[in-house]
Amino acid sequence: MAESESVRRQRLRPWLIAQINSGNVHGLSWLNAEKTKFKIPWKSMGNKDWDLSHGQIFKVRAQNVRIVGQMNLTVSSTMAFCMA
Repeated sequence: MAESESVRRQRLRPWLIAQINSGNVHGLSWLNAEKTKFKIPWKSMGNKDWDLSHGQIFKVRAQNVRIVGQMNLTVSSTMAFCMA
């Protein structure tokens, strides 16, 4: 991993905790007061009522690790997350 790449990328756990605390991702929230359990909104792209908001957490993560740029979301959000 190049030096510039390591500077840009934030580890998953602290990044996810920050996202939960920020309230910027609809449906991503703590389930208990101790902040040890959380829920991630999830709906499969195969569902007929799926829209871009259902994959928001994956897009936000992909942007954080800079794999998206001008990513076309016809690519599976799950694939983008797994590539991170």
